Amino acid sequence: MEAGKSPDDLESETATSAQKVADTANAAARDTAETYIKQTGLPLGAEDVEKLVRENPIFSVVAASAIGFLVGMTLSVGRAAVLLATAKADTRS
Repeated sequence: MEAGKSPDDLESETATSAQKVADTANAAARDTAETYIKQTGLPLGAEDVEKLVRENPIFSVVAASAIGFLVGMTLSVGRAAVLLATAKADTRS
């Protein structure tokens, strides 16, 4: 324990540090979301998306899961195609 500091002081400092880290992560996530929304050309802001998610949490989780599944499948199919093409090229050599 640091000299002259009570456990309550250390706990308070830790909570403050954790809050700062959480605030920084939140700001970064909002900036990234805002940038992505602007790039897609959707007529929405981050606040609109946040409101939609808060009002429809189950739909949001299902939609995010479905999108993640589709992206994952697309990436794995792409990798499989590359591996197959590589394997065919190796057998011809």
